[in-house]
Amino acid sequence: MILDNSNFLNLFFLLFSGLILLIVYYLEFFVGVEPCKLCIYQRFPYFIVILLASSSLLIKNLKIKKLTFIFYILIFFISLIMSLYHFGIEKNLWNALTGCEATIKSFGNSNNLKEYLLNKNYVSCNNVSFKFLGISLAGYNVIISFILLVISTIGLRKIIN
Repeated sequence: MILDNSNFLNLFFLLFSGLILLIVYYLEFFVGVEPCKLCIYQRFPYFIVILLASSSLLIKNLKIKKLTFIFYILIFFISLIMSLYHFGIEKNLWNALTGCEATIKSFGNSNNLKEYLLNKNYVSCNNVSFKFLGISLAGYNVIISFILLVISTIGLRKIIN
């Protein structure tokens, strides 16, 4: 029964993370929502969860299942911190520690750099480019990361007991 519950949660994390990535890539490529650098960084935990959940579904060892849920907790906690940081920048609670430009390009000479800087449309982390029901994507990521953190913590407690 314990393995069935953990496999259900692994499948849930796999499908939910995939759905989140499908939504943000749809918004980027089909709707035209330009992501900032932090938006792109916030996708990494979901890619890691997809890899972790996929591999965990194939594993039958209970100790490794426990370790997987510890990793989920860590990943969702980091995702929550990143999204809270981004949300705080959007709400002007604090400034970004670094620039928030989405693309980085290498330059061969100063003319290329000058042309790039004159023609570049910067995507700032504090300008919200998309809202749904009055909440930005960073706001949704705060909510989702918190819920997934709670679910993964409950999942670990169920496996341990």
